[in-house]
Amino acid sequence: MNHLEQVIDQAWETRDSWDMHNVDAEIREAVVRTIDLLDDGGIRVAEKKTTVVNGSPTSG
Repeated sequence: MNHLEQVIDQAWETRDSWDMHNVDAEIREAVVRTIDLLDDGGIRVAEKKTTVVNGSPTSG
């Protein structure tokens, strides 16, 4: 797990203790960086996987 992922995961686990007005700078920067990476295609939310249905490969 990389640092960005760790910060996001920790922020999620502690989400009840902060809001958008009092969030730590590291969390804010991690969220902004993650959104930038998603926008630029640097990371994906899900991966395409090939599955087999009735003996025929399909994209899932």
